[in-house]
Order: sequence, then structure tokens, then C-alpha cells
Amino acid sequence: MAGIYKQKDCKSYLALWKDDAGRNIRKSTFVPISQPGKREAQTRKEAQAIAEAYEAVYKGRILYTKQAELFRTLAGPTFDEQRALNKRLEILRELGSAGGTARKMPTIREFFNTFHPAGAHSRITTVKSILARFVSFLGKDADARLDRLTRDQCQDFVTDLLKHVRSTTAHQYRAAISAALNTAIEAELLVRNPMRSTKIPRDMVEPIRRDALTPPEIARFLSLAPQRWKDMVYICLSTGGQRLGDCACLKWSSVDLAADTITICTRKTGAEVKSPLLEPLRSRLAALWEEREPGEEYVLPYMASRYMTLACELSVEFISLLEACGVATVKTGGTQGRRRQVHNKSFHSLRRGLVSMLRDGGASADMSRAIVGHSSEEVERAYYRATMEGKAHHLSQALQAITRAALPPTGLPETYPPAGA
Repeated sequence: MAGIYKQKDCKSYLALWKDDAGRNIRKSTFVPISQPGKREAQTRKEAQAIAEAYEAVYKGRILYTKQAELFRTLAGPTFDEQRALNKRLEILRELGSAGGTARKMPTIREFFNTFHPAGAHSRITTVKSILARFVSFLGKDADARLDRLTRDQCQDFVTDLLKHVRSTTAHQYRAAISAALNTAIEAELLVRNPMRSTKIPRDMVEPIRRDALTPPEIARFLSLAPQRWKDMVYICLSTGGQRLGDCACLKWSSVDLAADTITICTRKTGAEVKSPLLEPLRSRLAALWEEREPGEEYVLPYMASRYMTLACELSVEFISLLEACGVATVKTGGTQGRRRQVHNKSFHSLRRGLVSMLRDGGASADMSRAIVGHSSEEVERAYYRATMEGKAHHLSQALQAITRAALPPTGLPETYPPAGA
């Protein structure tokens, strides 16, 4: 156990403890031996607490960053107290680098290289690429201890990132890195998350506009596209507009032909969406079941294989087929740095189109969310795209209501106000 003692001509108590080899280690507590208004017993108690904290950090019983946080909360506001605090923090850093804490504290590179995110395979791959980009940006600084990672380094990374990607993408990067650092806090490797307080300004460029596919566009695609893509579109629309990967990798275990239902556990959120199996998809699935190879688990094995090999190829092919079918697509988005341009219509536009068709057809917000699988009304509202047909329908109903409620003529003059009024 650490002790304290007075040394001749020293105005502060000294802390004393032994290392593993039995050697004495002495450090100043910066607690004055004589303090106006305080008894000797009180000042000795303060010095003893600091001495024990020094020893705990040196022997790895507590991280120096955590102890530093405790010191900050106890320090007074006066100049002398803040100066003493800064000197104690310097000693803590020194002890943390030399003692047991240093032996269990990983470097920034080691921490992020060994971090294992949770979730689906696609998400794990994405998060690992984000962490690798962060480590690459830090360069040699990544070989420093994890607790030396600063907010300024994190902010510099975010600022550099915004030269190449949109702010929405930068938010995703920050969230992934921040989630990893939160696990370091849970493991008592860090006291604070330096990534959490970084600032991401809003983009000054026009936001990307993603449109919905209209019923005539979907019908035209279904009349001209190859059969494998017709199957994909029918699966998408019949399951509430599920995403490309969920449709391409649909398994027979998700299809219940006897109960006429399809149950999909979405890759993005893990939510379970159960949909009724309707025509013409039911007949098509029955035919595919008869044609399948023995033991085949995927409904569309060719599309599943292509998606798992390189998902973006399927998305690009769908957009090319849209254009070949006469559906115009436009690239939108900023061109600064490496910011990618995005087509306003893609496979995901089927999901937006379905939401729009449901709402224009009179489905309530709750029913629309239940069919599509959205988590909130705010998300569902963002997917709605009003069509000209829907506007015309509801406007005509409003005008008809006015016509039905019209009052008899009032006898007003042809010109109003009357002449001479």
C-alpha cells in the first residue's frame, strides 16, 4: 500500500510505494503540508488518497485516463488547485506509460484491427473497411496507445472525409467508429469517446433526389425485361418492396406454399416482414419449386450467386434494363472530390413506388408501414412520392365536392364591385 511522508525543505507531501522488484517509487502529491484553514489530518488524508491513486495506476488496477477524470472532478477552481491538477495529470501519464496499465492498453491500430462488429456479413465488411480507412488516415499516429487518441485527430479525419463524400456518408463513418470506441469504454480502456463530439456540417450541395417507379414504368419493365428480373420485381412488390439483397437471396425456407405466406428477415435492420403470397407470384414460385435442383436453398440461385459475388453489378444491370425499357434515369449528386453520382431511379425505387401506390390507393400510414416494414411513420413518409395520377384523382374529388356543395345563384351583378361603388 502506498504511503506518504514529509521531506525536509519540501512543501508538499510525497507519495511512496514499491514496484514489483521492491524498488521505492516516489512522486509528489502536490498537496501542501500546511494549508490555511485545514487541519493536518485533513491534508494528510488528501495526500494519502492521491498516493493510493498513483499506485493503482502504476500497478494497472485503474486506467490513468479514468483516474485523471476523477482528479478533474475533485479539483477546485482556483489557480493553485488547477496548477496542482495539471502536475498530477502529468505524473499519471508517466505512471500509466511505465506501469501495468501500459501492458494491457492496445495501440489504436491493434484495437481497430481486432475489433469485430456485430450484424450481417455485409455490415461487418462495411464497418471493417471504415475502421481500416480511419487507421490508414492516422498513419504513424495509429501506433500510439488507444487512450492517446484525441478529439482533434477524429475531427481531422471527419474534415478530410468531407472532401470526398457527402455529409450523410460521413455520419455513417462517424457512427461506426464511435460504436467501436464505445466498446473500449465498456472495457475500461477509455473514459471518453473522442469521436462522439466531432462536428459534421451540412452539405451545401443539393441533396440527392431518389424517385419512385410509377405503375406504368413498372408494367413496361415487366413486359420487356428478362424472366429472372421479372421474378425479382414480383418478389419485391409482393413482399412489401424489400431490398435488392433480400429479394436476390430469398430462400425456400422463407416460402410457405401451404399457408400462402413469405417471411423475410431483412438484412439491413433484421426486422421480420411476413407477407401474404398472392398471384402471379404464387404460381411462379410453384413452377420454380418444380424446376429447382435437389438441395437448392435459394429461390433464384443465379441472382443469389451474383449478389453475393458483387452486389453492385446487379444494381447497375437493373438500371441499364430500366433505360433499355424506355424508363429515363438521371444521375444526381455532387461532383466534389470522389463524391459519387447516384441514379434517381434504381431497384430501391420499387420500394418507394409501392409506398406511393399504397398511400394513393387509400391505405393508412399504419397499414403501409406494416406491409413495407418501416420502423416509424417518419421513415414511411420520406418514401412517399406523389404521382400526377394520384394528384389528379384527389384534386378531381375535391373539385367534385365543391360542385356538389354549390349554392344557388345569388344574383350578383356581372361585374363586381358594381360600377360607381
